[in-house]
Amino acid sequence: VGPAGKSVLVSAAIANLPYVVEMLLEYGADPNLKSQHGWDAFSIARWPQRTEVKKVLDSHTKSQKLP
Repeated sequence: VGPAGKSVLVSAAIANLPYVVEMLLEYGADPNLKSQHGWDAFSIARWPQRTEVKKVLDSHTKSQKLP
């Protein structure tokens, strides 16, 4: 979590940058890490106009559950 109280992943989700979200997840970013306001990447993905961010997070979550 950076000085603004949010992770780079949360910042990328807020900025609606799905390609950055995907890259950060590939490098091990934790989508469950909460900001100082209690937001995580999943909560941001439910905001309007964040459908691509949500798709990336959903795809990552599904791939993590595969055996």
